[in-house]
Amino acid sequence: MNCQCRIRLAKFTELSLLNKLENEAAIIFKNTKYALEINQAPLSLELLQRQQKQDLVWVAANEQDRLVGFAVVLIIDKSPHLHELSVIPEYSRQGIGTKLVHQITTWAKGANFTRVTLSTFRDIPWNAPFYRKLGFSKIKPSEIKPGLENVRNQEADAGLPIHERILMTLQL
Repeated sequence: MNCQCRIRLAKFTELSLLNKLENEAAIIFKNTKYALEINQAPLSLELLQRQQKQDLVWVAANEQDRLVGFAVVLIIDKSPHLHELSVIPEYSRQGIGTKLVHQITTWAKGANFTRVTLSTFRDIPWNAPFYRKLGFSKIKPSEIKPGLENVRNQEADAGLPIHERILMTLQL
């Protein structure tokens, strides 16, 4: 299957569908040491609504306009932070995640931001290695500002293994 997916801003009426997509996408962690991801609470509807009002939620829609993936950006330390990127398994490895990241970086450049950040697992192929292929690099500990430190603390509070996570940035 080759999806000719279109990337666009999420509609308010679609936000309630994103939790289902997020849960479905988490299944890819099932046979990894991060199987705990399957049981993580999805993004809150409140957060999705707040970000959508700021045009910071993008969706990937297939030819029938069915949502197959999405990305959510937060502004942290005065930079866009890719908070969530999810693509359902039947549409994975078709470039949809790449298209979503490119949409975000194109938007960020147009809005005069100088970088995009994210936090991800360091060794899963569709996490840090994927982002490295797109030009992201590890943020040096000395460059971690308070907002990103807060992201790390929130991840730890959610039960994520922080020693397996990496903060990354793409300079624009």
